[in-house]
Amino acid sequence: MPDQISIPFDPPLDATVNIRSGKYGLILAHGKTDDISDGILPSLQKKLAEKNISSISFRFPFRQKGLRQIDDVPTLDGSYLAVWEYVSQNYEQVTWLVGGIDIGAETAIRATSLIMTDDGSVPVVIALNYPLYPPNRPETIDAASLGAIMGDALFVQGSESNQGSYDRMRNQLMMMVPHADIVKIRGANHEFVVKEKSFDRVAFWISNDIERFIKNGLP
Repeated sequence: MPDQISIPFDPPLDATVNIRSGKYGLILAHGKTDDISDGILPSLQKKLAEKNISSISFRFPFRQKGLRQIDDVPTLDGSYLAVWEYVSQNYEQVTWLVGGIDIGAETAIRATSLIMTDDGSVPVVIALNYPLYPPNRPETIDAASLGAIMGDALFVQGSESNQGSYDRMRNQLMMMVPHADIVKIRGANHEFVVKEKSFDRVAFWISNDIERFIKNGLP
Protein backbone atom coordinates (compact mmCIF):
# COMPACT_ATOMS: atom_id res chain seq x y z
CA MET A 1 0.00 0.00 0.00
CA PRO A 2 1.25 3.53 -0.72
CA ASP A 3 2.38 5.69 2.18
CA GLN A 4 1.66 9.40 2.65
CA ILE A 5 4.84 11.25 3.61
CA SER A 6 6.19 14.80 3.83
CA ILE A 7 9.34 15.90 2.01
CA PRO A 8 11.40 18.60 3.79
CA PHE A 9 11.18 21.87 1.83
CA ASP A 10 9.61 25.30 2.26
CA PRO A 11 6.74 24.54 2.42
CA PRO A 12 7.03 20.80 3.20
CA LEU A 13 5.82 18.78 0.20
CA ASP A 14 3.09 16.16 0.45
CA ALA A 15 4.06 12.96 -1.31
CA THR A 16 2.73 9.47 -1.97
CA VAL A 17 5.34 6.72 -2.04
CA ASN A 18 4.92 3.09 -3.02
CA ILE A 19 8.07 1.01 -2.51
CA ARG A 20 8.29 -2.39 -4.16
CA SER A 21 11.00 -5.05 -4.21
CA GLY A 22 12.07 -4.42 -7.83
CA LYS A 23 15.30 -2.67 -8.78
CA TYR A 24 13.80 0.50 -10.26
CA GLY A 25 11.64 3.35 -9.04
CA LEU A 26 10.21 6.46 -10.70
CA ILE A 27 9.81 9.98 -9.33
CA LEU A 28 6.57 11.48 -10.71
CA ALA A 29 5.89 15.21 -10.66
CA HIS A 30 2.43 16.50 -11.57
CA GLY A 31 1.57 19.06 -14.25
CA LYS A 32 -0.17 22.44 -14.33
CA THR A 33 -3.70 21.10 -13.99
CA ASP A 34 -3.48 17.70 -12.26
CA ASP A 35 -2.36 16.59 -8.81
CA ILE A 36 -1.03 13.55 -6.99
CA SER A 37 -4.57 12.74 -5.86
CA ASP A 38 -6.32 13.08 -9.24
CA GLY A 39 -5.65 12.74 -12.93
CA ILE A 40 -3.44 9.94 -14.25
CA LEU A 41 -0.87 9.79 -11.43
CA PRO A 42 -2.75 7.72 -8.80
CA SER A 43 -3.62 5.10 -11.42
CA LEU A 44 -0.09 5.14 -12.82
CA GLN A 45 1.46 4.55 -9.39
CA LYS A 46 -0.92 1.62 -8.91
CA LYS A 47 -0.04 0.06 -12.26
CA LEU A 48 3.70 0.55 -11.72
CA ALA A 49 3.41 -1.18 -8.35
CA GLU A 50 1.72 -4.15 -10.05
CA LYS A 51 4.84 -4.39 -12.22
CA ASN A 52 7.10 -4.27 -9.15
CA ILE A 53 8.30 -0.72 -9.93
CA SER A 54 8.51 1.70 -7.00
CA SER A 55 7.25 5.26 -7.35
CA ILE A 56 6.84 8.54 -5.54
CA SER A 57 4.59 11.44 -6.56
CA PHE A 58 4.77 14.84 -4.88
CA ARG A 59 3.18 18.28 -4.89
CA PHE A 60 5.07 21.29 -6.17
CA PRO A 61 5.05 24.27 -3.77
CA PHE A 62 2.41 26.20 -5.74
CA ARG A 63 -0.02 23.29 -5.47
CA GLN A 64 0.94 22.77 -1.83
CA LYS A 65 -0.08 26.38 -1.18
CA GLY A 66 -3.31 26.07 -3.18
CA LEU A 67 -2.17 28.59 -5.81
CA ARG A 68 -2.98 28.64 -9.53
CA GLN A 69 0.19 30.35 -10.70
CA ILE A 70 3.03 27.88 -11.05
CA ASP A 71 6.32 28.39 -9.23
CA ASP A 72 9.35 29.97 -10.85
CA VAL A 73 11.99 27.67 -12.32
CA PRO A 74 14.40 27.77 -9.33
CA THR A 75 11.57 26.76 -6.97
CA LEU A 76 10.35 23.96 -9.24
CA ASP A 77 13.87 22.64 -9.69
CA GLY A 78 14.71 23.02 -6.00
CA SER A 79 11.66 21.07 -4.90
CA TYR A 80 12.42 18.30 -7.39
CA LEU A 81 15.98 18.05 -6.11
CA ALA A 82 14.65 17.87 -2.54
CA VAL A 83 12.58 14.84 -3.52
CA TRP A 84 15.58 13.25 -5.28
CA GLU A 85 17.73 13.71 -2.19
CA TYR A 86 14.98 12.29 0.05
CA VAL A 87 14.43 9.10 -1.92
CA SER A 88 18.16 8.63 -2.53
CA GLN A 89 18.83 8.75 1.20
CA ASN A 90 15.77 6.85 2.44
CA TYR A 91 15.33 4.22 -0.28
CA GLU A 92 18.90 3.44 -1.26
CA GLN A 93 17.97 -0.03 -2.49
CA VAL A 94 16.00 1.51 -5.38
CA THR A 95 17.58 2.84 -8.58
CA TRP A 96 15.55 6.00 -9.15
CA LEU A 97 14.46 7.34 -12.52
CA VAL A 98 13.23 10.93 -12.82
CA GLY A 99 9.98 11.84 -14.50
CA GLY A 100 6.67 13.59 -14.47
CA ILE A 101 3.81 14.85 -16.59
CA ASP A 102 3.66 18.24 -18.37
CA ILE A 103 5.73 20.76 -16.36
CA GLY A 104 6.70 17.86 -14.11
CA ALA A 105 8.42 16.23 -17.09
CA GLU A 106 10.12 19.50 -18.02
CA THR A 107 11.34 19.99 -14.45
CA ALA A 108 12.59 16.41 -14.23
CA ILE A 109 14.68 16.94 -17.36
CA ARG A 110 16.21 20.16 -16.03
CA ALA A 111 16.97 18.40 -12.74
CA THR A 112 19.17 15.85 -14.52
CA SER A 113 21.77 18.56 -15.12
CA LEU A 114 21.98 19.08 -11.34
CA ILE A 115 21.86 15.43 -10.24
CA MET A 116 24.76 13.03 -10.14
CA THR A 117 24.28 9.40 -9.16
CA ASP A 118 26.74 7.45 -7.02
CA ASP A 119 28.34 5.89 -10.09
CA GLY A 120 28.79 9.26 -11.80
CA SER A 121 26.00 8.83 -14.35
CA VAL A 122 22.91 10.94 -14.94
CA PRO A 123 19.47 9.54 -14.05
CA VAL A 124 17.16 8.11 -16.69
CA VAL A 125 14.24 10.35 -17.74
CA ILE A 126 10.61 9.27 -18.20
CA ALA A 127 8.75 12.26 -19.68
CA LEU A 128 4.97 12.09 -19.92
CA ASN A 129 3.33 14.58 -22.31
CA TYR A 130 6.23 16.98 -22.44
CA PRO A 131 4.89 20.55 -23.01
CA LEU A 132 6.56 21.40 -26.31
CA TYR A 133 4.46 24.53 -26.84
CA PRO A 134 1.66 26.48 -25.07
CA PRO A 135 -1.89 25.14 -25.48
CA ASN A 136 -2.91 25.22 -29.17
CA ARG A 137 0.16 27.30 -30.12
CA PRO A 138 2.30 24.88 -32.16
CA GLU A 139 4.05 27.80 -33.82
CA THR A 140 5.61 28.76 -30.46
CA ILE A 141 7.97 25.91 -29.57
CA ASP A 142 10.06 26.00 -26.39
CA ALA A 143 12.32 22.95 -26.36
CA ALA A 144 15.21 24.46 -24.40
CA SER A 145 14.94 21.92 -21.56
CA LEU A 146 15.50 19.05 -23.98
CA GLY A 147 19.11 20.11 -24.29
CA ALA A 148 19.71 18.92 -20.72
CA ILE A 149 19.12 15.27 -21.67
CA MET A 150 22.46 13.48 -21.66
CA GLY A 151 21.42 9.91 -20.78
CA ASP A 152 18.64 7.46 -21.55
CA ALA A 153 15.15 8.89 -21.94
CA LEU A 154 11.64 7.71 -22.74
CA PHE A 155 8.93 10.11 -23.90
CA VAL A 156 5.28 9.00 -23.66
CA GLN A 157 3.16 11.41 -25.69
CA GLY A 158 -0.57 11.57 -26.31
CA SER A 159 -1.50 11.61 -29.98
CA GLU A 160 -4.05 14.38 -29.31
CA SER A 161 -2.01 16.56 -26.94
CA ASN A 162 -2.59 20.25 -27.67
CA GLN A 163 0.85 21.06 -26.23
CA GLY A 164 2.97 18.64 -28.22
CA SER A 165 1.45 15.92 -30.35
CA TYR A 166 3.35 12.68 -30.81
CA ASP A 167 4.40 13.62 -34.35
CA ARG A 168 5.69 17.07 -33.37
CA MET A 169 7.48 15.66 -30.34
CA ARG A 170 9.08 12.87 -32.35
CA ASN A 171 10.37 15.33 -34.95
CA GLN A 172 11.81 17.61 -32.24
CA LEU A 173 13.56 14.70 -30.54
CA MET A 174 15.07 13.55 -33.83
CA MET A 175 16.72 16.96 -34.10
CA MET A 176 17.76 17.45 -30.47
CA VAL A 177 17.85 14.06 -28.69
CA PRO A 178 18.02 11.36 -31.38
CA HIS A 179 18.94 8.67 -28.86
CA ALA A 180 15.68 9.14 -26.90
CA ASP A 181 12.80 6.69 -27.26
CA ILE A 182 9.25 7.91 -27.81
CA VAL A 183 5.93 6.05 -27.72
CA LYS A 184 2.38 7.12 -28.52
CA ILE A 185 -0.76 6.82 -26.44
CA ARG A 186 -3.37 6.81 -29.17
CA GLY A 187 -6.33 9.12 -28.62
CA ALA A 188 -4.89 10.68 -25.44
CA ASN A 189 -5.03 14.42 -24.84
CA HIS A 190 -2.48 16.38 -22.78
CA GLU A 191 -3.95 15.07 -19.50
CA PHE A 192 -3.97 11.48 -20.84
CA VAL A 193 -7.75 11.47 -21.11
CA VAL A 194 -8.86 8.98 -23.75
CA LYS A 195 -12.51 8.92 -24.82
CA GLU A 196 -14.44 6.05 -23.22
CA LYS A 197 -11.33 4.76 -21.42
CA SER A 198 -10.65 4.99 -17.68
CA PHE A 199 -7.46 6.43 -16.22
CA ASP A 200 -6.79 2.90 -14.97
CA ARG A 201 -6.74 1.57 -18.53
CA VAL A 202 -4.59 4.42 -19.87
CA ALA A 203 -2.19 4.05 -16.93
CA PHE A 204 -1.91 0.35 -17.78
CA TRP A 205 -0.76 1.25 -21.29
CA ILE A 206 1.75 3.80 -20.00
CA SER A 207 3.11 1.39 -17.38
CA ASN A 208 3.56 -1.25 -20.09
CA ASP A 209 5.66 1.19 -22.11
CA ILE A 210 7.74 2.10 -19.05
CA GLU A 211 8.27 -1.57 -18.12
CA ARG A 212 9.26 -2.42 -21.70
CA PHE A 213 11.73 0.48 -21.79
CA ILE A 214 13.32 -0.63 -18.50
CA LYS A 215 13.60 -4.28 -19.59
CA ASN A 216 14.94 -3.50 -23.06
CA GLY A 217 17.17 -0.52 -22.40
CA LEU A 218 18.40 -0.60 -18.80
CA PRO A 219 20.75 -3.09 -17.09
